[in-house]
Amino acid sequence: MLKNADSLIISDKLAMIILRARVRSEMAGELAIIEEVIAQHQIIRLNLRGAQSFLADLDALFSVQKAQSRWAQSSVEKLQEQKRQLQEALATVQSGLTRHYDYEERVLPPLLGEALTKSLIFVHDSIRQQLEKTVTLVNSTGFTELEQKDLLTEKLRIQNETAVLSRMIEEHAATEEQILLMLKNTYQTQAQV
Repeated sequence: MLKNADSLIISDKLAMIILRARVRSEMAGELAIIEEVIAQHQIIRLNLRGAQSFLADLDALFSVQKAQSRWAQSSVEKLQEQKRQLQEALATVQSGLTRHYDYEERVLPPLLGEALTKSLIFVHDSIRQQLEKTVTLVNSTGFTELEQKDLLTEKLRIQNETAVLSRMIEEHAATEEQILLMLKNTYQTQAQV
């Protein structure tokens, strides 16, 4: 009879060890997801900075051209090249965000729960809409057809829409990372227990 009691205690201890191992394994998977999302945010920030640098180049070009009384053909060609580079940078941001948001919307719901997931998708959709608005504006701007004052107006519109997009992405990433770091700390604390 004593042997049965000992075997029950051993099997209970073994069950607890197995359960803790499973929980740690699940937490390790969740921690890996959190780390992956944060790493993807860093890549998106780098791509966004690339788009912003083309805007700075565009701004410098406008400053020089503003000082000139006439537009030379080479100035318009430079604008067209800057526009092409900005389009490429925005396409890179768009592609990266699409992949990233698809990944987040697939792997984060079990970690975030229903309410936070709905909020996440709402913000993603808002950013997608702003990105599309910015891309459409850049694509539709034809520098060769515009007079200097209209070029300056379009430049300001492009800068404004890109600044709004950048702010939205940065604020979302910062907020999301705060939530993820809180989850990470919780999982790490639970793993130590």
